[in-house]
Formats: sequence, structure tokens, C-alpha cells
Amino acid sequence: MKPVTSLRFVCLVFAFPWEISTRNVATGSNLHIPLYRKHGVQKARKTHPEALQAFALRNTKAFQTKYLHSTPSGHSDGASRQVLKTARRSLPDRALDSVVALKNEYSDTDYYSQIQIGTPPQTFNVVLDTGSADLWVAGREVTTLSGRGGVELSASFYISNSSKTFKSSDERFQITYGSGSASGIVGMDHIRQGPYSSVDQKFAIVKNISSYLLADQISGIVGMAFEQISSMNALPFWQSANISMFSFGMTRFCDVPFPRVVEPGGLVMLGGADSSLYSGEISFVNVIDEGYWAIKIDDISVDGDVVDGSEGNSAAIDTGTSLIGGPAVVVRNLFSKVTGARPGTGAYQGYYTYPCKSSFNLTLRLGGQVYTIDPVDINLGSIDGNQLECLAGIFSINQATKKSKGAPKNPLPDWILGAVFLKNVYSVFRRGPPAAVGFGRPSSDYQVLLGGVDLDGHRGLPSEVTNRATQMPTNSGTNTYSIPFKISITRSLLCLFLYSFFNHPNS
Repeated sequence: MKPVTSLRFVCLVFAFPWEISTRNVATGSNLHIPLYRKHGVQKARKTHPEALQAFALRNTKAFQTKYLHSTPSGHSDGASRQVLKTARRSLPDRALDSVVALKNEYSDTDYYSQIQIGTPPQTFNVVLDTGSADLWVAGREVTTLSGRGGVELSASFYISNSSKTFKSSDERFQITYGSGSASGIVGMDHIRQGPYSSVDQKFAIVKNISSYLLADQISGIVGMAFEQISSMNALPFWQSANISMFSFGMTRFCDVPFPRVVEPGGLVMLGGADSSLYSGEISFVNVIDEGYWAIKIDDISVDGDVVDGSEGNSAAIDTGTSLIGGPAVVVRNLFSKVTGARPGTGAYQGYYTYPCKSSFNLTLRLGGQVYTIDPVDINLGSIDGNQLECLAGIFSINQATKKSKGAPKNPLPDWILGAVFLKNVYSVFRRGPPAAVGFGRPSSDYQVLLGGVDLDGHRGLPSEVTNRATQMPTNSGTNTYSIPFKISITRSLLCLFLYSFFNHPNS
């Protein structure tokens, strides 16, 4: 999530992809995080137009919050504000394994983990987001800007006077998200996640917040981008803690007929990459400029035909975004190559629909390597409930808003590549220098190893993922630590209603 004052991004037109291939990329202490997913709402949106419409609107709001000046094309600012998505699960500590719960809500949208702050440690659930750089948590006396005192949540709140190592400052924290905002004070304390820690880490304690920005059980956000886009001009935790590399493997549960209430979501590894989850080599492309994890796209193709205007575009690799967003003109060119596709209307403005019975192969060429997005990840579900017309998980961005008053001097990325793309690769974020994002082709048993469902219907088990995370062999003689990690869905009133209705239709 990006503050208005901190959106800074330099797109070097003369930059070229820097590539390196490596098989053994695990370094330092490696921290594995198994993911799980609460699946009910995703299944509902596949078959119920109301759930799909809510999902589409929520994602345009999410994008508007994070990339404020790039309004989804066809949406007004009022329809493009993010609701901070939340949930929580408490886990017992493990002395040696440093267990931290990491979850994903809204079906591969936000990954969140437990961190400890202070002495003695206070534990919080926080969103992990490669698209932002600030770390903030809600303070004990947080109030909503709507005038309601005391946020009615089950989240944990930071209590500064309970920590022996807290240090106050005169700095104030103010961050604006579209029509919402959060404010508070800036302080320093000891912060830890698994075996990684940072002494006197700078972070914000939120005291006032728009009511929809904090809900249910999430206490805050840990940004995993670079210092250059931090509103506090603070070094992000992952850099302070010397996490030289982290990697994501995401599961897929599209069209599973009988999903469990909670499903495995994959593995995140802090400190390296798991060589058993990809085949061949990791191909790295260096970051255009340290701010976002943004790289250059060689080109984008539909069924082998290159999309006009896609060559040389920039793209932010964003674990906190579920879909794919791109320049309105280029997205229009993309769907002109899809038979029967047409622009969405109403709640689906900015999106495109296409015949459910058809599919197309969308490929991205990054650093000279071609990566294909599975059609099941592009298809978000039927907009009419009759499986005639389906919504694509790619929406257009109105590029003109980048030059609007108050926009950052440096341009934002042209494309945002979220989970729709990331579920098709094993992604590795490397600190450098030079900083780079790498991609590996998933191994043949990738989904089963992660606890998902492969194309043959083979399903991994949650216990298998947990065992895998806690018993991973060390790589290059390094220590391996594990963090159990779940995927869930926020308990907003709408989603709770949809979940209850579609799972208990006769109650």
C-alpha cells in the first residue's frame, strides 16, 4: 500500500535485463513458511455473479489504494478504494523452529505472517506485501476516523509501555489511501520474524485510522519493497534483518469440486529458494530501479501473437495483488486477439469478458524466458451464472492519471503482476546488488509438494506441507527454519454473508 507522499519510481528507458541462471541459490538461514487458504468465497465467485462482482470491485479498490494515481480505467475514485483485508490465526511458539503463521486471504491476495515486536515480545498478524515498504501496527488506543472510539476487532494491539526496548520519537506518521488514511507516531523497537531480527527497527504505531482500513484480526502491514518508497524514509524490516533473498510458491485450487474449508496455499521461504520446487534454473532479471520490485517486460503474447504496445513495458512483481493490471491501450490490444472478448460494463468496467467455453494462452517474456499463464488462473468465473460469459483476471489502468496533479514525478510501473501470474512460476526476490527478481518453472510435482491440486487431480495434504516445511533438508550446509503459514479470507460482512449463504443454502 502506497502513501501519496512516497510514490517514487524511476523507469530507466535505457535499462536492459540483467540475467543470471543458478541452481543453488539458497543462502544464509532459510525460513520456510507453509501457506493455507480458506476457500469458500473463491468457490462462490466461480458460480455466483454476486460474489464475482464483489470480488471484482474489491480488487479494483485494492489496486487504487496501492497505486493511487493509476486509477483502474472506467472507475471513478469513489469506486477504487481499498479495504484492508484481514484475518488471524494464533499458533504456539516453537523455540527452535521459530514458528510464525502466514496466511493468504481473498484467495491469493494478501499473505500475512506473525511477527514479534518488543521485549518481552508482542505477537501480531501482519500483511506481507512486496508492493510497499512501510511497517506499521495498530496501537492499543486506535480509533476510527468515523468517530467510533476503539476499533471492534480481535486483532492484537501494540502497547509501547509494555516493551522495555521501545524508543519514542518526535516523528509523526501519516499515510493516505485514496479516501482513507492512517496516522500515528513513529518509534523504534526490536522486531523478529523467525530467526531474523532487527534491533531498533523504525515502525509506525497507528492511532487513527479509517474504519475500513483495519478490520477483523490483522494488526498491520510489513512492506517488503525498498526504502525508496517508504513514507518514513525507513529501511524495511527485510533489509534491516539482512534477508538477502525470499521466494514464493503459490498453490492453485481452481475448479476443485469439494474444497476443504482451509486449503494449503504454498510455501514462502525467507533466506533462499527451494530447489525442489522448480525445474531447470532460476532466471533473474534485474530491478529497473530500487523502489518497487519492478522489471522490464520483453513482450506479451496471446496464442503466440505479440500484443502491440507491450514491448519494453515495466512491471511490478506484487505478492499483495491478486490479479494483473496493465495500460488500458495495451490491455485493449490484448483482448482484441481473444475471440468474443468485450469490455466489461457496470461493476466490471476496466475488466474484459470472454466466452466461458473458450480459453487463450497468455505468455510473458521476461529476461528472454517465456512464461505461460494457465487459462484457469485467468478465468475468474461467470458473470451471468450460466457459464456463458466469463470475467478475465486482467484489468486496464488509465495511464492518463499518472500525470494528474499530485502524482509522483517518477512514473509508476506500466503493469502490476499479481497472483494470477505468480501462481504459474516460482518467484525469487533477491536483494543484490544488483537487486533482481527471478523466476523458475514449477517442478512436475509442484502443486502436490505445496499442498495444492495438480492438473491430474492429485492433492497434497496440509500435514504434508507442514512436515515438508519443518523437515526440509539444508542446502549448502545452511540451517533451515520453518514457519507454518495459512491462507484465509477476511471476515467482512459481505464475504461472511456470501460464505454462509453458499455453503448453507437451506439454513
